[in-house]
Amino acid sequence: MTSVSETMSSSSSSASAKEEVGLDKLKDQFEELQKKYEQVLPKVDSKLINDILLRQMENPGSAPMYMVETFLEPGTDIQKVRETILQETGMVPATYDNGTHVAAHHPLTLEMLERISNREGVIEVTGEYDTGS
Repeated sequence: MTSVSETMSSSSSSASAKEEVGLDKLKDQFEELQKKYEQVLPKVDSKLINDILLRQMENPGSAPMYMVETFLEPGTDIQKVRETILQETGMVPATYDNGTHVAAHHPLTLEMLERISNREGVIEVTGEYDTGS
């Protein structure tokens, strides 16, 4: 005859094994997602992609505000970069590190992120959500 504690232990082991399989699958899918980020937007920080996707899921059709930082190859025409950012966002970017780093506070969509990362001379794009504080 099986005791109550043996039955509970057996079902607990079974549940634990199912959780482990579920967690492993979740980890595998997350790794695949990270690889997709790298394939589609290789110059963009994966944390920024993840953050903007989550915010767009929560509030579709909106463009949340970010401080977007773009790192450029030395010799990139910084005046052209500044003009492009001003035209596309209405914001004048700050320029740092002898013109190899620009930062601008503006609404951001995934499509804008793709356009920024595909620009000539761009090495990396990062950013932080503006909490409004």
